[in-house]
Amino acid sequence: MLRTRILIVEDEHLLQKAIGISLRREGYEVIEAMTGAEAWNVLHVSSIDFLILDVGLPDYDGLELLREVRAVYPRIPAIVMTAYDAPGLESRAIEAGASVFLTKPIVLRALKAEIQKVRENRDRE
Repeated sequence: MLRTRILIVEDEHLLQKAIGISLRREGYEVIEAMTGAEAWNVLHVSSIDFLILDVGLPDYDGLELLREVRAVYPRIPAIVMTAYDAPGLESRAIEAGASVFLTKPIVLRALKAEIQKVRENRDRE
């Protein structure tokens, strides 16, 4: 059976590594990108099953990146995370195509539970 391949797009290096290590321990295959441009490079050459995306990237607005990803890869579920809990941001993330919206600091146990829920819901479809 193929492992679920998750792309983490997060410019905060320590958080990206912590999420990656935690997900690898759960058996996921993890690919990491620090910018929107790197994410696009990965998406064009790899089959991605799941996206974890930060809103605040150095070269891209994360929600705009998500909209663009959705236009090309509409079936990839996405968790959007941010340190900025601005009014309306969660609803804009959901409108852009996020399956789940989380605010930082991220609780890794909760993140893994959300990934599992999205995967189970998708399997039922």
